[in-house]
Amino acid sequence: MKITAFIDGFNLYHSLVKNPETEKYRWLNLKKLCQFFIKKSESLTDIYYFTALAKWNEGKIKRHQEYIKALETTNVQVVHENFKRVTKRCRKCYANYKTFEEKETDVNVALYLIKMAFQNKFDKFFLVTGDTDLIPAVKMIKEYFPKKRSHIITPINSRSMSLKDIADSSSKIKKQHLQDSLFPNIIQSDGEILKPKQW
Repeated sequence: MKITAFIDGFNLYHSLVKNPETEKYRWLNLKKLCQFFIKKSESLTDIYYFTALAKWNEGKIKRHQEYIKALETTNVQVVHENFKRVTKRCRKCYANYKTFEEKETDVNVALYLIKMAFQNKFDKFFLVTGDTDLIPAVKMIKEYFPKKRSHIITPINSRSMSLKDIADSSSKIKKQHLQDSLFPNIIQSDGEILKPKQW
């Protein structure tokens, strides 16, 4: 059985940094992580990682680019999204302020899911997210492709009962999965890829 994994990078990232005990696991080998949830009769054929660079922060960009290089050594396919400048209102003082907000990830994950289902690229998909905005896409695949299996992998420190309820199966990422899925501090590729010091 062929499996394609779709990973909502920001949902996973924010689940890790929610807790001081898990934020140290950001240097994460996503291929290795996904393999914990594969059965003997299954084969992980593709992994798509959806993310965006924080273009206003040079330090974050460099760290993120190093992480993307690390992922690409394991044949993870990176889909780049965008941040947009938005105006928000403070809930305490009601003053308006400018900030950046990631856009398009859930839409692109949904489009990739549906497109690849029509192209018959997988028999089963892993969806690594806690974002309930993806429920309609999962429902559509169940409706049009009832033989294709869906498996929700919920990030640590996240909850998504409604998303898990519509899938054929589900798992929860645990701390042990994270500990056992870290990249080494130095990855030998065409050149050395170094784990950022802040990570």
